[in-house]
Amino acid sequence: MIRAATISLTKCYVGSPYKLTFSDGTTRSADIVVGADGAWSRVRSVLSNAEPSYTGITMVEFHISDIDTRYPDLGSFIGQGTLSALDNNKASYPYTHHSMLTDVFYQAILAQRNSGGRIRVYITLRVPADWSKTCGIPFSDASVARPQILSLFNDWDPKLKQLIEVCDDVFIPRALYRLPVGLTWEHKHGITVSFLPEFP
Repeated sequence: MIRAATISLTKCYVGSPYKLTFSDGTTRSADIVVGADGAWSRVRSVLSNAEPSYTGITMVEFHISDIDTRYPDLGSFIGQGTLSALDNNKASYPYTHHSMLTDVFYQAILAQRNSGGRIRVYITLRVPADWSKTCGIPFSDASVARPQILSLFNDWDPKLKQLIEVCDDVFIPRALYRLPVGLTWEHKHGITVSFLPEFP
């Protein structure tokens, strides 16, 4: 398995193998190429020039480790599957450059039970694509980021806010992108693309 990112994919002539060039400078030849590299696929670019577009939604991912031992009540609250809490698009504030933290008009908290007593949590916000860079939240500094993220959910149920209060010290912002609905392309021998969920 080659783990370096694909930089380019070329075919010298009909019937020849594809030449793959990777970010670490290595090259490989292959008769069949399977692209499972998400919405930003370099492999798909051989089949289509379609580009992903921002959905208008950004998530912030975080986790709670060993929840059933450390926070059994919270673990029971989430249950054995997925918990979804949505605000039903109830507010619509205009965006401004100086107050991105309050100018949010869609919010959700999603929690999913994983194996080993681990919970994966996403907060979901309808914000501009560059929000994670312009909102002023230092996501790499959990001690500062946590209270600022909590401030987005001031009027939410305390049990839901507890997911943010007790989570591990890693916050990962993820802007969601998608390809055009109904995208198709002509078959090209030796190329297969598998679409998987992907963040930039």
